[in-house]
Amino acid sequence: ETLLKRGAIITIDAAGLTPLHLVADKDNGPIAKMLLDRGANVAAEDKTGLTALHQAAQKGSLDVATQLLNNGAEVDNRIADGPTPLYFAVGRGHLAVVKLLVAKGANINMRDPRGHSLLHIAARSGHKEIIRYLLLQGVDSNAKNKYGKTAFDLAMSKGHTAATELLQKTSVGAGT
Repeated sequence: ETLLKRGAIITIDAAGLTPLHLVADKDNGPIAKMLLDRGANVAAEDKTGLTALHQAAQKGSLDVATQLLNNGAEVDNRIADGPTPLYFAVGRGHLAVVKLLVAKGANINMRDPRGHSLLHIAARSGHKEIIRYLLLQGVDSNAKNKYGKTAFDLAMSKGHTAATELLQKTSVGAGT
């Protein structure tokens, strides 16, 4: 804070990371608030296209994600035609961040370039509570990716028994 009061410039490092990216990575809500209060750019992308919201979603930084969204971060910002913040939160098993992003309007029906739905991503990682939450939100449990696989197929192939059992109860074609 002292540096900012004395006019320190908030810069980007060689990888394109801003201080806001870094505090999202470290789940530092108070510093995120300070940066946002001083005009940090919530839309700034690193060299790969990640925003601070993507970083917060990957790390499960609920406080930082909330602040970013409340300060205008785009909930469905995609890296090229790939991952959104919700995609990262689902894949990493951060249920609280998933709920926040969905509540803020994130697209629960997005697909990655391989045709994986969010349910596929949760299933292949064995995140049973996220699977349950996505199903309650109405995602299609029978959706297939580009390889003809359902979320049930991915959970089963990865040995995620609890996820497989949950998906088996909801998938029409499970086990066939």
